[in-house]
Amino acid sequence: MPSAEFQSWWDSFSRTGDICPLRLGMTRDELKAVLGEPDDVGVTSRRWQTPAIYKYAKLEFHFGLGPHGLLDLIYQERDDIPEISIRRLK
Repeated sequence: MPSAEFQSWWDSFSRTGDICPLRLGMTRDELKAVLGEPDDVGVTSRRWQTPAIYKYAKLEFHFGLGPHGLLDLIYQERDDIPEISIRRLK
């Protein structure tokens, strides 16, 4: 179940297309301060135990590897709505 913070942001984003206050290049802690705790996490390994993906509902937030990786990609792929892909240029 998505957090109230995420749902509020999602409702605003769905209406306006504005991702603020989110921004590419933010840290995991900054993202959680805005959206609350993720519903799920993904992509860990023995070397990189910090999750590389935070999931809120069907939306994925991808970070660079390691505990200090920054937000590189916001992504959603579903059959019932257009794909969302916002990527940070390096």
